[in-house]
Amino acid sequence: MRKWGWGVIVVLLLVGCQQPAVELSLPTLMPVAALPAAPMATLPATMDLNMDVATAVPLASPPATSTPLTVITLAPDPELTPLPDLPSENRFTCRTEATLTAVSPIWIVRPGPWPRPAAAAGLLGHYPDTGLKLLHLGFDVEGDPYFVGDLLDVLDKRQVKTTMFVLGSWADTYPEWVQEFARRGHELATHGYSHADMSSMTASQISAELRDTEFSINSLTGQTTKPWLRPPFGSYSETSVQAAYAAGYTTVIWTGSANDWRSGMDADKMCATLRYYASPGAILYAHTNRAEVVTAVDRFIAEMQDAGYTFVPLSLLLADDPADWLQRVEVED
Repeated sequence: MRKWGWGVIVVLLLVGCQQPAVELSLPTLMPVAALPAAPMATLPATMDLNMDVATAVPLASPPATSTPLTVITLAPDPELTPLPDLPSENRFTCRTEATLTAVSPIWIVRPGPWPRPAAAAGLLGHYPDTGLKLLHLGFDVEGDPYFVGDLLDVLDKRQVKTTMFVLGSWADTYPEWVQEFARRGHELATHGYSHADMSSMTASQISAELRDTEFSINSLTGQTTKPWLRPPFGSYSETSVQAAYAAGYTTVIWTGSANDWRSGMDADKMCATLRYYASPGAILYAHTNRAEVVTAVDRFIAEMQDAGYTFVPLSLLLADDPADWLQRVEVED
């Protein structure tokens, strides 16, 4: 650990949930064995809040002993990742919606449930290129749900399945939208329950956050949120990562984001920023509660599909054989 210590890391990570991760080469997790898909679990009519929630896919149990955390060393910079300096005319500029209307994907993801890997004791921010030009664009689900339906319609139009990192309290407030995520075939993951800073929590507090969110989402959909946790604010500590791992979760950060939380970010800038961070194996994210995200995501997906990329849920990005879950799109003459 460099001389700034954990204290500086925590300060840097408290800038905001929407703050993008460091633009350094993040340590990547080695591929883990994918487990066979299983039907969604049927929950009993009543359930003890203190019991372990049934999961839709069996997950390997982490060992009782703690595994050392691979820590990302942060540079002493007040900005975790500065907004890319993108001139008005550059190779990341996105074309208009009208221009991209006819774009069609080459490959799409077969319907799930997909195999979910076992949890890993580390940070996931990027995955090695498998040669398939796979890309993950997930969503942190929080705040006003007004634009969620439009965003889901864009994903349907572009034939994209992805992973929704849902805040547990949001799921309890808007249960119909959580069920709609599952109905439209998306993977569900956890964003914690209360949107509190996990870097300052105890292991038991983190366990409770994860348990409560798992219970809410599993009760609504039959899906587990395991093994994916995106901590609020992108904020973590060795305690939080180990506590998440003990509960069956891998802590997911990101390669880049739409920077949709920043003032002055319109759809053009969001789309260009996503393109700036996009590469094979990249883990990208945006939020569901901003109107401009809908248009930006529509254009970004089309631009990347036109470049030969396939968007996949996070579990498929890490699958042993992701190609087994891809289906070639038949183009009409």
